[in-house]
Order: sequence, then C-alpha cells, then structure tokens
Amino acid sequence: MSLSPLDVHAVIPLKDPVNGKSRLANALAAPLRIELIRAMLDHVADCLTKTSGVVEVGVLTTGPHLVPRGCTYVCDGGLELNAAVSRAARELRSRGAKGTLLVVHGDLPFVTPQEIEDLIAASAESVMVAAPDWTECGTNALGFSLLRDVTPRFGVASLAAHAEAARAAAVTFKILRRPGLAYDIDEPSQLSALAETGGERYAFLRGPPGA
Repeated sequence: MSLSPLDVHAVIPLKDPVNGKSRLANALAAPLRIELIRAMLDHVADCLTKTSGVVEVGVLTTGPHLVPRGCTYVCDGGLELNAAVSRAARELRSRGAKGTLLVVHGDLPFVTPQEIEDLIAASAESVMVAAPDWTECGTNALGFSLLRDVTPRFGVASLAAHAEAARAAAVTFKILRRPGLAYDIDEPSQLSALAETGGERYAFLRGPPGA
C-alpha cells in the first residue's frame, strides 16, 4: 500500500468474545454476548471503512477468524492493550506511515462516520484527541499523529491518564464529546435501549415474540 502523510489508520481492539463483556453475564447467556460483541464490532468497522480518509482498519485481537470482512488482522501478541497499541503504531511507522492513528473501541453501537470524521479533524501533528465514555472517566476513542511517540493509557481513569500522556509527549490534549462515541455498552441496564433503538442488527436482544 502506498502511504500518504494524510492517511488515517484505525485500530479496533478486541478481546476474545468468549471472555468479553463479563459484566453482562447475568443478563445475557454466553452465545448472546458473543453475538452482541460481533454485532457491535461489525458496526464500528463499517463506520470506519465508510469514513473519508481512513485507508486501513485493523482489528487488534488474538486471531484472524475474529476480523470482519474489509479489515486487516493485527495480532495483539498476547500483550496488554496499551503495549499492543504501541506495537501496532511502531509497525505502522516501520511501513512509512506518518498520518493519524485512531484507536476506537468496538463496543460503540451508535457511533457514526460523521463522528469519526470529527475525531480525525480534531487530530493533528501536535494534538492528541480523546473521546470520553459516558462516565467522563474512560476513553472510547483516541487519535494522535504517528509522528509523535505517544504512549496510550487505556484503563481505569484513562481520560485523565491520556491528558498526562499528552503532556509527557509535549502535545496538546483535546477532548471530543459525541454521543455515539460516548455510549459504550457495559451495563445490563443499557441492553433494553439498544434492543429498542439499535435497529435490526440488535433484534436478537428483543427475545422471541411474546417473551
């Protein structure tokens, strides 16, 4: 692939669905949790591939069988998330990539291509942009220039940690608030709203007729 300085590369981190979304275990049986994870991943991947400027969408995960069509497999190497994202960034640089790296979580069922475009627009060589979750503590998406050696800080209280990482890298830190980027699915109480408003992709959450 011929790379341009303006190219945008996206990475979607994905745990093995068998072990994912454990907080929903009391509300959804394992097969339905796997179906939910795959449905949300497909939606996020679809939004990214439809976003202008995104030349490659990689799924950072344990195996190629988990990767949706149109995306590339990025082996996480058994590393924890931040180390795996840092390694993916280094590999892109080794290929000559100098554009923007987006890290977008795969559990955002209402994210839109326009919100992804807003994330890209807010990113620049001297800027790190973070999209917070609905609690205003976590980070659901992160964008930064591959020209900068930025260390991601996903985890507990990651929004504040990313602000500190930006200061350490001498780049400006921006927060981008968008409803679709903020609304991740972690709690059982969110499932009914997703079933009602998420469209046919999430119809399986409604249960059988009359249930």
